[in-house]
Amino acid sequence: MKVIENFIKRSILLVKSLILGLETTSARGSVAVIRGEETIEEIELGRQLRHSSFIIPAINDLLEQHNLSLAHIDSFAVGVGPGSFTGIRVGIAVAKGLCFNHKSIVTCGIPSMMNIALKCPGHPDHVMVVVYAQRGEFFAQEFQRNSHGFYNSGTECAIKTPASIISSADITGAVVCGPDIKRFIDVSGVRKNVFDEPVYPTAQQAALCVSMVTESNDYNSLNPIYIRRSEAETKGPKEYIL
Repeated sequence: MKVIENFIKRSILLVKSLILGLETTSARGSVAVIRGEETIEEIELGRQLRHSSFIIPAINDLLEQHNLSLAHIDSFAVGVGPGSFTGIRVGIAVAKGLCFNHKSIVTCGIPSMMNIALKCPGHPDHVMVVVYAQRGEFFAQEFQRNSHGFYNSGTECAIKTPASIISSADITGAVVCGPDIKRFIDVSGVRKNVFDEPVYPTAQQAALCVSMVTESNDYNSLNPIYIRRSEAETKGPKEYIL
């Protein structure tokens, strides 16, 4: 009962709140500002994973075009992964940096898998979100649509082979989708129950997800969802022989 009361209070507060969304976990990053459920504007950062070069200018342009400043922003919604290691770090670092001088801004970490599920065309009852995790494997998480039109996670996000993902999706009839779906089709050779166009997480959707997050965080406690260590961490430091 307490959770429902908090959700209602939070939803009422968010109706007039200005939320700045940051999504840099995939190749197609973006920033957006929304008020309640109204999208003021969303700007795409480009498609070459150079988000660190474009995100600050994009935020400045976005705010300036609408006569806004960070002082007007009530909340940050930040994509926290899983996805690109560098991209995740860029989004979180920018949010923390901006909040350092604006400590009244509430920060919300938005799982990118949920973001993608909500973007899946047709809003099927079951969605299996896949994101490439290197080494021929994928981050995978299944979501089930509830009576309110939102998605509840049916499984924890895990690293799986394409064969395992297809097997799980066949059982529930889930539609497989994600930003790296072309690669998934190439590796698995399967098109049944697969939405064959890329579905990317967006800053707009991240901002809209704030009402679904039960807890807000101090910016210092904003944590990434990596699932797997990066390639550099796995290999460790190189040894040089002189």
